[in-house]
Amino acid sequence: MIPIDKGVLIPSIRRRKSPYPIAEMEVGDSFHVPAMPGDLMKVRNRLNGALLRFKRDGQKFTLRVVEGGVRVWRTA
Repeated sequence: MIPIDKGVLIPSIRRRKSPYPIAEMEVGDSFHVPAMPGDLMKVRNRLNGALLRFKRDGQKFTLRVVEGGVRVWRTA
């Protein structure tokens, strides 16, 4: 039988600090993430995950594969 514990606090969620400057961006700002051609999809997926929290707050972004990597723009 598994015992029931009472009064155990739920630990807070620890969010990793993003290596991308998303929180500091204003509309019209952009940044470039260098990537090799074979790693572009991996970089795009990581960026989309990092942007998700900000998208929930109503901010909008777009990203494009450019020469030498991926560029992210804040659009709203």
